[in-house]
Amino acid sequence: MRVHDECNGSDVFGSDICTCRPYLAHGIEVCVQTAQEGGMGVIIYCRKEGRALGEVTKLLVYNASRRSR
Repeated sequence: MRVHDECNGSDVFGSDICTCRPYLAHGIEVCVQTAQEGGMGVIIYCRKEGRALGEVTKLLVYNASRRSR
């Protein structure tokens, strides 16, 4: 089972700013593999922006961290 918080930047638009989408894709792959082996896989997809920051705040934080590199 995997709990995943929605991330528009990564899940919807495929942005590489964060790692949300690869974690979701991996969770789905493991669920499918488990189901094929006779088990059950569950993804709980929460329709809220991850960490409850909101898109604008999240992008401001990511942009600031990119400038500091």
